[in-house]
Amino acid sequence: GDLIVTSSSTGVLEPVLEVEVTSKASGEILRIHVDVGDEIEPGALLAEVDPRDVRNVADQADADIEVALARMDIAERQMERSEELLANGVISVQEHESRTLEFANAQASLIKARTNSELAQLRLEDVIIRAPLAGTILVKNVEEGQVIQSSGQNVSSGTTLMVMADLDMVQVRIFLDEGDLGEIMEGMTTFVTVDAYPGQTFMGVVDQIEPQAVVQRGQTLFPLIVQLDNEARLLRPGMNTEVEIQTGEANGILLIPNNAVVMPQDAEPAAMALGLDPGVVDMESLMSGMGSMFA
Repeated sequence: GDLIVTSSSTGVLEPVLEVEVTSKASGEILRIHVDVGDEIEPGALLAEVDPRDVRNVADQADADIEVALARMDIAERQMERSEELLANGVISVQEHESRTLEFANAQASLIKARTNSELAQLRLEDVIIRAPLAGTILVKNVEEGQVIQSSGQNVSSGTTLMVMADLDMVQVRIFLDEGDLGEIMEGMTTFVTVDAYPGQTFMGVVDQIEPQAVVQRGQTLFPLIVQLDNEARLLRPGMNTEVEIQTGEANGILLIPNNAVVMPQDAEPAAMALGLDPGVVDMESLMSGMGSMFA
């Protein structure tokens, strides 16, 4: 018969890429345009925050530019006038330098006002919250009318509006005994089953073997990441899975069921009981097949 040797473990499905959507703007949420389960494209409109406060700031910044322009114009004319007066000996060098400094300060004030206006315009754009990537809305944490806190410069400090993920690919993190690790390589095919679809097997691939072992109940295990294509959207985050990885195969060999061989010394009596010649029993094949699937 044919002998297939596998290593197996269990795990929970999770997205490969998941992001928390926060807002750089504070205020009342006026509208939410998506709901849990919606599939959206990158840049899609997710929510709108009340823009009145930031619009007032933007309007004030624009007004400050006008004031700064007027002051710079006055300062420039005064500086030009002081140059004539200095040339005619009417004012001192110090007075002329004072006018020149006033003009430089007016220029700096204009630059600052324009910078503030640009920042205000950016904040005005922040009240429109858009999707950072294509994906599915997994969680919605806020409702219309709720007041949220800005994340500001620290993204983790703001209110998480929703969680979204790209579900085209999903993954499961499993743990295998260090004794099985030598037989497993990245890129190997895996066979994944989930309780939701009895009898159906999903093909996956070993995407990553993590370098750091973990110890669970005194046993040294290595984490593996198995990725699965989920274009059909049958697999969902949180589903429990059983993962099998084929680590070896032997064809056309003599097979004896596990329960017929308890210890190596039992192999010969077992073969005789089955009417087989003990001399042709492949002990290595028998032992490597223990705990595996039999054809």
